[in-house]
Amino acid sequence: MAATIGKTLRLAEFWQEGTPSLLLDATLPGALGPLPGLESPSGLVERLAPRAHGLILNPGLAERYADRFTGKLGAAPLIRLDWTNQPRPADFALPLHSVQRVPLASPTDAVQIGATAAVATLLLGYDEDFEAANIQSIAFMCRESVRIALPLLADVALAGPKIEPAKRDAAIQLGVSFMVEAGTDGVIIPLPSAPALDLLLDYAPVPLFIRVDAAADLDAGRNDLAGALAAGCAGIVLGSRALTDAALDAAGALVGADVS
Repeated sequence: MAATIGKTLRLAEFWQEGTPSLLLDATLPGALGPLPGLESPSGLVERLAPRAHGLILNPGLAERYADRFTGKLGAAPLIRLDWTNQPRPADFALPLHSVQRVPLASPTDAVQIGATAAVATLLLGYDEDFEAANIQSIAFMCRESVRIALPLLADVALAGPKIEPAKRDAAIQLGVSFMVEAGTDGVIIPLPSAPALDLLLDYAPVPLFIRVDAAADLDAGRNDLAGALAAGCAGIVLGSRALTDAALDAAGALVGADVS
């Protein structure tokens, strides 16, 4: 019971049922290096924290700049617990030879840093051994999160070569099912079709957040995102490539938040 109460109170720091939230994910530089608009770590927190309900950071940045968070007047800090080289393109300075996912911190570490919640990555579309190890890792994180009353969100990424466009919705649904069964307290997903989303909203007992990875995707999918929020999605997660002022304004308007 105590763990449930603790999780509920922490979750309410950045999301409450019936009110969509805006979460900002600034963790991609951990895999790719400095990105446009995210070159200054200290300035990043100062710029983004007042404009959202939650800010997802890698452990080192969150720990170093914990004093830059604005408390009740700004975003709750969420800590990403793992690292992956999956986003690296073929022409990257250190080319990708095999996809890796490794832990950066434990849920207990995240609490000690000051996290309101933790985020773990589920990479779908690779071989069965990789998938099994990924799911097992998150399941163990879930068990630890229960003991320390820390909410854990799963971030579902359709990344591997086994993902077929015609089966995209089914892959998203499978990822949500995996993460609900593992015990996560919320799931971040790519935007599925409306029928697939309706099924997921009926099935999932935890909040579902829609990930938007690029500012152009936010603009092009505005109506679909508005429909998803109206249907009952918990909010929008803007990826690191979408953290422009214009995108922040547009996403804030979609969730009905004052993030100006």
